[in-house]
Amino acid sequence: MTYDCHDLIRLFADCFASEFNTRLVGGAPEPVYLPADANEPMHRIIFTLDYYRSALHELHASL
Repeated sequence: MTYDCHDLIRLFADCFASEFNTRLVGGAPEPVYLPADANEPMHRIIFTLDYYRSALHELHASL
């Protein structure tokens, strides 16, 4: 089975975006959590590049 971080992003959005006002975002050089602000209405869990493993790590760290 091939894992794709975009599948994880869609799954996260479908399950948690509206309830927690949070989205999962890939493509960053370093992982970071960014709270909602005046320019971005949703909290963001940002993971490294497009690494599936980084996304899972950031999600686990956010619990």
